[in-house]
Amino acid sequence: MVHFILIDLLTSGTGTGIFTGEFMIDEDLSLRDCTGIRFCGHHPSLCRKDGGSCAELGQRWDKAAVKLLSLAIGTKVIRSTSRNRKLFMENDGLQSGTKRCLVDILFKARKCSCDGSVEASDKAALPLAAAILDRLGREQDIAALAGLFKDGDNLEQSLRKRMANAFDLDLSEFPGTEDEE
Repeated sequence: MVHFILIDLLTSGTGTGIFTGEFMIDEDLSLRDCTGIRFCGHHPSLCRKDGGSCAELGQRWDKAAVKLLSLAIGTKVIRSTSRNRKLFMENDGLQSGTKRCLVDILFKARKCSCDGSVEASDKAALPLAAAILDRLGREQDIAALAGLFKDGDNLEQSLRKRMANAFDLDLSEFPGTEDEE
């Protein structure tokens, strides 16, 4: 498996001040060796791995982050007892980019019609939220699962609780769509 590591080099002087170096490593990378994760967009026309046939050419950083975070939280790669959660945090809070992407996840889910009976307080709410996050990370349809919730507020509260639990944060400290409107 080929992995890409992008390293941003901040420089003082003229110009943009940021250069990116790209390294290819032909082996699995352990998250244990990482000290942090930041996202960057895919080049619009170049891909060292798949060339011009790359399906992710020009993909924005936040779209990739939404997929990664959804899948990692939904499958418990990121959980309260795991060191992995710290890769997306700074000063015991969420990185601003992470926070923005988690709110984007909530907005995506809020687009679904909810007419079921599941409330945020039900036992099924958190497992359903995890399944929704997993499907969102795999770019699969979430409408049927989201529709099981009584309304959008119960859906959002369940997703927020699942995500807050993953980062070991109080729900009151965790962003929601009302913070961004």
